[in-house]
Amino acid sequence: MQIDHIPGEKRPTNRIWWVAWGIVALGWIWYFTYRGFDRDSLALGGLTGMVLATWAIEVTGNKLPSWMVPNRNSRVRQQEIGNRSRLR
Repeated sequence: MQIDHIPGEKRPTNRIWWVAWGIVALGWIWYFTYRGFDRDSLALGGLTGMVLATWAIEVTGNKLPSWMVPNRNSRVRQQEIGNRSRLR
């Protein structure tokens, strides 16, 4: 099966991630240079966590690795299937 595509189509760049990680890095450098522990550190940590989570979702396509997904015969998977059928 052939995938349809536009021959001259440009691939999206990852420039936004380089910019985002650069801002996070500059924030941490600034913080360690000029500040102590306070609410700004919590904000910077939250920003770092949000950028990391968004980047990870974008890179993985919001899919779990195979080693994190329970196999079909596992007890956990059977309980999930049972719970879904009870909700219907």
